Amino acid sequence: MSPKKDQREAYLQPSREGKKALLLWLPEELHRKLKLSAVEDGVTLQEVGEMVFRAYLGKRSKRKD
Repeated sequence: MSPKKDQREAYLQPSREGKKALLLWLPEELHRKLKLSAVEDGVTLQEVGEMVFRAYLGKRSKRKD
């Protein structure tokens, strides 16, 4: 017998604590290039996404100064 829906949703992987999910639809070619670049650099797409968003926010905050 499988656990009830509430029990399945209650468990959160430790690596996801304090994080929110974000779904992006990217052109296939951009996704392919990002994935290949990430492999070459030895990072995950998760890490690439975090770097890009942090750089964007950093650049944006500098414009407001």
